[in-house]
Amino acid sequence: MQRRASNEIESTERRFSVWLEQYHNAEMVRQAEVVPLRRDMVMLLKFVRDNKVVGTQSTGNMPLKAVREVTARFINPPELETTIGDRVYKLRSEDHLWPLYFLHILAEVGGLLAIAPARRWRLTSEGEEFLDTALLLQVSFLLTLW
Repeated sequence: MQRRASNEIESTERRFSVWLEQYHNAEMVRQAEVVPLRRDMVMLLKFVRDNKVVGTQSTGNMPLKAVREVTARFINPPELETTIGDRVYKLRSEDHLWPLYFLHILAEVGGLLAIAPARRWRLTSEGEEFLDTALLLQVSFLLTLW
């Protein structure tokens, strides 16, 4: 899967190189820079790179402490608690927080993160490449995965 993601990044770069030469301008870069999906993905990858994140024993999901730290940095931070009447429902797992879980799956399928139960989350070489790639290419890569 990692080699496939690397090939897709290279293919995407080739396909868009001509397009970038024709349309690369400050406005396009500004638009790519503000895309929430791209910004949240970059933030997630940097968080994993800079912090020790060990997946849960059964599913490999992000532990709740890390979930709180990561989602607080999102462009639109999701609510971690829901109040219905007199009852407060607290977050119980990453699976119940759709914005983070979506990024998790997208990064794993795209070969940007290596995740396994009870193992440390690891940024792959493709994930490192993604962080170093031009903003417009980051957006196009995420759109090809989506």
